[in-house]
Amino acid sequence: MSRNETSRAQNALMSAIYGQTEPQSFDPQGLAVYRSGLAANAKRALQVSFPTVERLVGNDCFTLLATHFLQVQPLKTGDWGEWGHQLPAWIAANTDFDEYPYLSDCAQLDWLCHQSERAADVMADTASLSLLGEQ
Repeated sequence: MSRNETSRAQNALMSAIYGQTEPQSFDPQGLAVYRSGLAANAKRALQVSFPTVERLVGNDCFTLLATHFLQVQPLKTGDWGEWGHQLPAWIAANTDFDEYPYLSDCAQLDWLCHQSERAADVMADTASLSLLGEQ
């Protein structure tokens, strides 16, 4: 199989897993396993990034939220830790969460906390503190 054929086959498989195209010649049971794993990874990634949201809506609702969000915002970078930044806006635009008018704001705060936890450590420039006394 050539590199182009391999690439096309991999793209077709990913499209089938995400449900964007018909499964073509892929085994339905195999696709179901991949889809189940993908959904579990998506939920776990959102649990890590959005713990407050999960706590507010409960496990069952959060599972549905993760599944639906994955359908509209598939993983593109390969890093689950970077996936989910669109969730606060998606929640705000989704009428299913109208009974939680603060949920989008909580999601935004969760995301900012998640990003700060992943940020590189910065060394303090203690020498610059002397400028405070001079100004």
